[in-house]
Amino acid sequence: MKLQPLNSRVLVRKNETGEKKIGGLYIPDAGNAGISDGIVVEVPQDGIKHIYPGDRVMFKTGSGDEILVNEEKFLLLEEDELIAKAVEMDDIPA
Repeated sequence: MKLQPLNSRVLVRKNETGEKKIGGLYIPDAGNAGISDGIVVEVPQDGIKHIYPGDRVMFKTGSGDEILVNEEKFLLLEEDELIAKAVEMDDIPA
């Protein structure tokens, strides 16, 4: 089964390894308390501005609703629960 989020929700595969590597930078757990990250799996059919499947995003730990799809855990997050997206250094304006 494939899940298509509706409205302003995104489907995210949460990083369960405990390793916080965002945009090539390792962020130690002590400096990252309360923040989780994951990979966007699906967005609504109309899309969400600047968020696409495959993007690595950060969100507050405990955000969203955990769901089980085909024996795999995902998070269903509202767009406003996302706090950052990893981008390449070339994409950051000077």
